[in-house]
Amino acid sequence: MKMDIEEMERDIVEASKILDLPEEIQNRAVSILSETVESKGFAEYSENYPKKIVAAVIAITCRQAKNPRTFSEIAKALGLHRIKGVKRTVCDIVRALGIKLSPVSPVDFVPRFCEQLGLDSDIQSRAIKIIHRTEKSLVGRRPASIAATAIYIASSGTVTPREIHAVTGVTEITVEQISMTIRTFYPSLF
Repeated sequence: MKMDIEEMERDIVEASKILDLPEEIQNRAVSILSETVESKGFAEYSENYPKKIVAAVIAITCRQAKNPRTFSEIAKALGLHRIKGVKRTVCDIVRALGIKLSPVSPVDFVPRFCEQLGLDSDIQSRAIKIIHRTEKSLVGRRPASIAATAIYIASSGTVTPREIHAVTGVTEITVEQISMTIRTFYPSLF
């Protein structure tokens, strides 16, 4: 399946609209896409896996802008049913272009998740404090999962794990498991 760069750029524009990304992120994604397709070793890759490259480029650009999106969110916006291989494609592009990416922090997800859940700034502030206090004990957990759980705890039951799942994509069970871990190590937060 061959896809030209113009079609890949259209995919970036469409996914950016669905993900509600600012225009500067969209423009940067198109720029990284061009660099990627022109770089050695990606011409054939872009013909066989164009959606993976588009997903990876969007993920990279969002991370650089401190406006991260989960691979699941990006895949859904692109109409991909599976996200397998996107993380590796991100690594390949980062390596090929010499891009420096800092790790994603759970804090980066909190403002967007709180806004989508209709929560006020007090809950957002509490969630960020919870993340700062508990993050070291949650090594190995995905940043979006930590953020979702911190919001759940900060909301004091205002938001259910089901509502959190509907907005964040983090499963109810994950929210409950991380919540129990935090409760075990930090009972004063409850």
